Amino acid sequence: MSLQNHHSLVRWMSSNRGYLHPNIELAFNVEKGFHARVIAGRSVKAGSCVARCSTTTSLSVLNALHTPPFSCRGTRFPSAFLRHQDIAIVQCFFLMEQWILQESSWWAPYLSTLPKPDDIETLCFTDQEEDLASLKGTNLESAIKKQLDVWRDEYSKGMEQLRKLEWPNAMNGKYTWGLFRWASTMFGSRSFTSQVLSNTLPADKARPMGHLDPDHEVLSNLFEDGFAVLLPLLDLLNYRPFSKVEWQAGLNEIGLQVLESFDGGQEVCNNYGPRDNEALMLGYGFAVSANPFDHYSVGFKVPPGSPLEEARRWRATQSLKANKKGKADERYRYYIFNSEHPRAKAGHCLETSIFSQDLFESISILSANIRELQSDRFRATGTILEWDTRGMTDRRQCRNLLHTLCQLRLECANRLELLRMNMSRSRNGSKPTMSQKQQYAEIYSNSQLVILETAALLCRYCILRAQTTPKEDTLIISSAAAAERIPHTSPAVVNVQHLVHRMHSIIGFRTLFSFSLAVDLLPETLALKIRNAAEAVSKALERKAQASFSQPLAVYNQLPEKIKYTFLLAALRKAYTDRSDTLPKPLKAWIRDLQSWYAFDDPFWNGPTEDFVPTLELLMEATDCLVPETFDPIMNDVWSDPQMICWAWNVQEEEGLFSDTEVSESNSNGAVCQPSTYLLCIPGVHLSNRLLD
Repeated sequence: MSLQNHHSLVRWMSSNRGYLHPNIELAFNVEKGFHARVIAGRSVKAGSCVARCSTTTSLSVLNALHTPPFSCRGTRFPSAFLRHQDIAIVQCFFLMEQWILQESSWWAPYLSTLPKPDDIETLCFTDQEEDLASLKGTNLESAIKKQLDVWRDEYSKGMEQLRKLEWPNAMNGKYTWGLFRWASTMFGSRSFTSQVLSNTLPADKARPMGHLDPDHEVLSNLFEDGFAVLLPLLDLLNYRPFSKVEWQAGLNEIGLQVLESFDGGQEVCNNYGPRDNEALMLGYGFAVSANPFDHYSVGFKVPPGSPLEEARRWRATQSLKANKKGKADERYRYYIFNSEHPRAKAGHCLETSIFSQDLFESISILSANIRELQSDRFRATGTILEWDTRGMTDRRQCRNLLHTLCQLRLECANRLELLRMNMSRSRNGSKPTMSQKQQYAEIYSNSQLVILETAALLCRYCILRAQTTPKEDTLIISSAAAAERIPHTSPAVVNVQHLVHRMHSIIGFRTLFSFSLAVDLLPETLALKIRNAAEAVSKALERKAQASFSQPLAVYNQLPEKIKYTFLLAALRKAYTDRSDTLPKPLKAWIRDLQSWYAFDDPFWNGPTEDFVPTLELLMEATDCLVPETFDPIMNDVWSDPQMICWAWNVQEEEGLFSDTEVSESNSNGAVCQPSTYLLCIPGVHLSNRLLD
């Protein structure tokens, strides 16, 4: 492959109604490969057509099917093969045949400018260990394996039928796996969608053939479903995000118009549309630094029998009813977006901005408690959360939103740890000089790393923010970055700073509470009674637990905090019932909500669950050891009512959540993360000091 071959291509295209702007030349360098640039001393004005390809020189499955006016140029595959094979298989075997024909092929001038089959191993990633080592922990590792498996299956199917039909090159061994992979790579990396042909006269002539000729039955849905088209000369322009170009469809040709001006020496690029680095690496073999369209794909399996599976079935039914074609749209997209992705910029709140709707909604359903799953919204829409640009439209959703962020943070942190470890191994084992493939792999891996770091940092920031009083965002971000082991120089820190600046949060400050901070919301006298009683019972429980070992140690580790919340909720319920005027207004509103969600007189909520019975027995045994003075009269009334204790336990089980992002407010430098703890969501509390009536 040389510039001479590319100049020959331009001459061939010109003789077949093709065109290259006279002020543009083809060039080559190591960094850009073959590319188009404006000749020194000249310019190209905005609105100019820079290149044009005639439909007679295009190459697609239409040629393989010999669909007038798209000619097969002498390569007529058997009808049985064309009728019973997928489009992808037919087009690849057709391109293989043209390569074997070499100078005898109509497309010989174009083929001479394509990478050779032997070059594919060097240019593109394979499933060999050396290639995959630099991609471990990324989406691309499995995507490459999956793509090659699909291609191998297509090659096997095509070869099997062509051998049965005794097609010469299938019998003599010229159709090799390597050649098929080359053909698949060419269509994957250099083709355009069939939409570029849509408004041309030849396409209009080809469409009806599917209904007129049995040999062309496959054409019936071909234009609607779409197919790949190779356009010689037009595929020489490199990709650049946000390049301002526009396709021009003439009667018999397809042109590319630039919508910006270029001076001498500037490269003229095409824009393939919003392509993330995974698609670029998989299809074209390169990655773009700071690609705004990049995202991280999250593998997601729906647990059998889960509420999410139920919601999926419901939504599939609704989609089927709404779809006129009688097909349900069951595609779900689980993505974490680059913070500069258009979808992230269009987000309506900070918490959900960089997560795809399918991902966030699915995690929210899996994070839902009984109350949330029984909501009218879930029954009507199959979703839990609803919000608008002003904030949460329903305070009942606050706990679920926070729990969803906790689960997403944990998921991102786990993937982040794996990716960091694999990137470290890859760098330690790499050669001093990296190949171009390895350089692109590093760009891609770094992009995936930053996306995951940004997501983990954003989740932790939102959770910390929900636990703190209003303070500088930079202090919370700094604390969150330290907890995630993210350097302050990381792009992720800047990304979150930008997100926080341009998006509003729908979760208020002081929404998520440790037991200590929750008790501080109460009038001082009541707070002291609850704190003393809860502390005494928790210590007695720990002593009893250590002596008995009748349950797993992990259960005991969780009990003290849960018992404290049980005391808090029972005391609040007692105070609300007897003297609600002693409670601050926000807490009165919260207890009123709890009463409506978990009715005081409902046996389901005021009776012990099967799991709680052993804990309740252990609790009673522990408190029997305490002296009567441990509780004052009010707390004795609370503790002597088993139904109240069971209700309080069940409520804290529903409304609490585990998070490893508890904060300590004692540090003057800002929020400080503490070990994993159990927290309670109390929406509607935004004051920084003790609440008063």
